[in-house]
Amino acid sequence: MTLPTEMNAWVAKMGHREPFRSRLPVPDVAPDGLLVKIEAMGVCHSDCSLLQLDAPIYHMKREYILGHEGAGKVVKIGPDVNPDIFSLGDRVAIHLIPGCNKSDCLECSRGLHVLCKADGSGNYGLGRDGMFAEYVACQARAAVKVPDAVEMPAAAVAPDAVLTAYQAVKYTGAVQPDHTIVIFGLGGVGLNGVQTALHLGVKRILVVDRRQHSLDEAVALGIPRENCF
Repeated sequence: MTLPTEMNAWVAKMGHREPFRSRLPVPDVAPDGLLVKIEAMGVCHSDCSLLQLDAPIYHMKREYILGHEGAGKVVKIGPDVNPDIFSLGDRVAIHLIPGCNKSDCLECSRGLHVLCKADGSGNYGLGRDGMFAEYVACQARAAVKVPDAVEMPAAAVAPDAVLTAYQAVKYTGAVQPDHTIVIFGLGGVGLNGVQTALHLGVKRILVVDRRQHSLDEAVALGIPRENCF
């Protein structure tokens, strides 16, 4: 497969409130990485917040490709990647903050990859090059295979909007089936929290939102109307 040398991308620049459409070189793949041709991406409210920054914080670059929700197909594989795990053409979603994933890492060993401070752990779209582009070079450990039955737009947002809710309900909240839980706010993350709780078998779920259409969505997912406020 012949790959192009340039691609379109949306770039954030510190001090500017809108992204710039740019032509950039297609990134090279690291020895332990993958090159993914993006087929779907999600726009998160955090993208809007990032555009309000006037100066870098923490690890951020002054200019970088936006987008931390994306999925696509593997088009190039680094020589150090296990061939039993990834192949050309695999459908993958990309985890925005994969962490170092080392067993002796205090954060990663507890499933808190987003807090990993190891050198090179990196991120995608949060101050470093992300997924508002035609191609993304990522670490192999950041890629998760997507089943054929899952559509790419759903796969793109799963590592952020879905996993945020899943982590909160299953691990941080340690919710059990006999618990009563209340979910405030039924945006994307909130509704994913509802679905996570239902998946875990929680019998009593109360939801709160000012928007009737959001409450209707919760009812459609299986929340009794009398539990909507």
